Amino acid sequence: MVEPLNIYICDCPNTFNYGSMMMGENFIYYFNKISEAVNDYYVETDDEINIHRLKNATGINEIYQVPMNALFNKSIGKYDYLLSWMNIKKAVSVFAGKIDLVVVLGGDDFTEDYGWKWPLMNAVKFNLLMREGIKVVMLGQTIGPFHSFRKLAMKRLLGKINKIYPRDSLTYDYLTGLGLKNISLSDDLALLQLAKQETKERTREYITYCPSELIYRYSKEGGRESWIEFNLFMINF
Repeated sequence: MVEPLNIYICDCPNTFNYGSMMMGENFIYYFNKISEAVNDYYVETDDEINIHRLKNATGINEIYQVPMNALFNKSIGKYDYLLSWMNIKKAVSVFAGKIDLVVVLGGDDFTEDYGWKWPLMNAVKFNLLMREGIKVVMLGQTIGPFHSFRKLAMKRLLGKINKIYPRDSLTYDYLTGLGLKNISLSDDLALLQLAKQETKERTREYITYCPSELIYRYSKEGGRESWIEFNLFMINF
């Protein structure tokens, strides 16, 4: 029998965000199948309803709620992580000692589109966990580009992560260009068949298409009208 793991899941605190929900439930469901073990999953969230939703979606009961940032001491401030990096202060919590694997679910949090401090600080935190012998895997990621001093800093910090799985070829090529060797291209977890999803014969009559207006808002060219026209084209394709 395969020895079960204690797995800590980051970036799935709100399962009412459908992208997070699909990534969370698919990782838990498929990892149990692949590992052939009954693993324990500790999910960062402030609301227990997210745990109930994951249990219901996966049919797996070994999913537990933990507070946000539970891998680190409560009294830690943002600069204390750097002090811990310099071995001046202890940041990693006692609870972290029971965790075998930290899985950082993807999205675009490790770009600089929303600022550079969060990605840099979290990369430092992941390296602190690895110093304690905890494996860290970043799964389904869109990463970069980084600028200024962050380019070299993130190259060093991300290069030490046990494994990074980009979800798109642009990220894969970018990380390869940085010189990272710990990367493998993967499909987006959110695109896998869900645990309770029935496979039915596809017909044009029952295709459901759910576009997001976020795409046109962040595109370099075009606007809302051209985005609507494109979606009408896709529906009629």
